Amino acid sequence: GECAGLFYAAHTRRQHKINYGENSAILTEKTAETLGVEVGDTIWLHTEDGGRKAVKITGVTENYIFSRLILSPGLYEEITGAAPAWNTVLAQSTCGGDLAACNALSSDILQKNYISSVSFIEDTTSAFTNVISCINYVVLVVIACAGALAAVVLYNLININIAERKKELATIKVLGFYDREVNRYIFREIDILSFIGALVGLGIGVPLHQYIIRTVEIDEMMFIRSIAPTSYLYSVALTMLFTFAVSLFMRRFVHRISMVESMKAPE
Repeated sequence: GECAGLFYAAHTRRQHKINYGENSAILTEKTAETLGVEVGDTIWLHTEDGGRKAVKITGVTENYIFSRLILSPGLYEEITGAAPAWNTVLAQSTCGGDLAACNALSSDILQKNYISSVSFIEDTTSAFTNVISCINYVVLVVIACAGALAAVVLYNLININIAERKKELATIKVLGFYDREVNRYIFREIDILSFIGALVGLGIGVPLHQYIIRTVEIDEMMFIRSIAPTSYLYSVALTMLFTFAVSLFMRRFVHRISMVESMKAPE
């Protein structure tokens, strides 16, 4: 029936605490957040005759597209004064996203005179995906800008570090250290500080991610708010990649330091 079908559409990946009773009123997660209600709270529904009915929320379920309120048949009849009209059937097809197969199946079903319309969840998902596809480009631009900023900051810090320790590095060269050892001497602390900065950035980035996701959401759509574990690895890996690239570029400045500079040291 329609109520069962709507619940099937709304219940996608995870479920919250839900009471499956005869008077169940299950609200989708995004709608519950927009209204500021939780399980056990009461909302008011406007009926067709202009009245209002109080409904206690018995559950909140995950849903990413559209706002839904799923009512049990008994509660629906109590609110509207009429039994539910069972006019919707949800079924799992074998199209597998094949457009031609979906069109053929739709044509076959619509030949029945008691079928008014056919729709596929993939079509709705594709429509919303096209709307938000530009967000991927925004993310790429943000990553590129963040990488450029990291490169500029690292370049300036390493340049200042080398300039202030030029005599010290020249003295180390005079003592017989190889270029590789001198590089590790100056760049090891840069790598350690970058790694610590990446970990601190993760701690700050998690709440910032939640804020951005909730800000760009619209009332009829909810984004996935969880962060995959690989995303943390990618963030740290990109940070260390930029650090390694800048350090590799700055090694030439260390190689150019003349050992004569050690003679200018006061000691």
